[in-house]
Amino acid sequence: MMANISGNELMDSFDKVLPYLPILFDNDISLSIIDTKKYLKIQNCEALPLKADIGDPVPTGGAAFEALKTGNVIIKDVPKELYGMEFKL
Repeated sequence: MMANISGNELMDSFDKVLPYLPILFDNDISLSIIDTKKYLKIQNCEALPLKADIGDPVPTGGAAFEALKTGNVIIKDVPKELYGMEFKL
């Protein structure tokens, strides 16, 4: 049995489906699960490796930070300085 990553039922459910989510997309994707402050799980693909580790704080300049802060869906260009490569999120 897999260990829970958060103790939150919904987040733990995402953890269970995380390995299967890339098949829903046409392009390579990297995924992460974060709480309100830090990374709980990261699933990188070779084409888009996020330069973050489990336990790292969510960077303040990124879309994830803005989504957490506002509660809104955020789509923006993420600068290379945050994760080592530029991409749209």
